[in-house]
Amino acid sequence: MGLTSAELLICLSPSGCLRIQPKIIGVTEGSDVTLPCSLSSRESIELKRFEWRKDGQKDVFLFDGGSRFTSGQDPQFKGRVSHFKDELKNGNASITIRDTKLTDRSLPPLVDNI
Repeated sequence: MGLTSAELLICLSPSGCLRIQPKIIGVTEGSDVTLPCSLSSRESIELKRFEWRKDGQKDVFLFDGGSRFTSGQDPQFKGRVSHFKDELKNGNASITIRDTKLTDRSLPPLVDNI
């Protein structure tokens, strides 16, 4: 298996995030990876909107006010991305990508609008 990496570059939040600086996460192709993002305030995001994007363009994950949307999700990620629903009340916007592929590698994926 080859080596792929996912990059978590920015987690934007009006309240601030635990992780603001870029972080590169290495993962072996075919394994699962969790991309962490949590609000430092630990305030609930159960009714907020947040997005994960690859290269600022491809939708990896979209959560909006209690609903997860897959209609605009890039086909490369369909059925492979999950979030921590029970942790939204603690400000956790992390996602897990299952069965990583070399094509998952990216320039900065962005988390917006928390």
